[in-house]
Amino acid sequence: VIAKAKAANSTLIICVPIPSTELCKRLYQHAVIDGPYPKLLRKLCQEQGVTICDVAKRWDSIGKEGLKPKLLLVDGLLHPNNYGHKIYAEELLALFQKAPEKAGAATATSK
Repeated sequence: VIAKAKAANSTLIICVPIPSTELCKRLYQHAVIDGPYPKLLRKLCQEQGVTICDVAKRWDSIGKEGLKPKLLLVDGLLHPNNYGHKIYAEELLALFQKAPEKAGAATATSK
């Protein structure tokens, strides 16, 4: 996908998704957020120069915002509800506002 996007001269943004709440119950939340898949995406983006929107890092601090992760999911497991999608949108907007002229070189930061 990355090679095809680059060949088409397209800007690619990869979102590190929210961790499964069910997995968070079984493991420490940080073990999921910093688990193999998110680590792979972060490393791949860094190596390939692809923009990353790390929603998982925001999700990690969602409790500090007074929110319960499970209440942001439509199925209580993995799929975000409207407020959960709002978090994705906020992180993407932060990314665009941070470096609109460098869409291929920025990283969204957690709030």
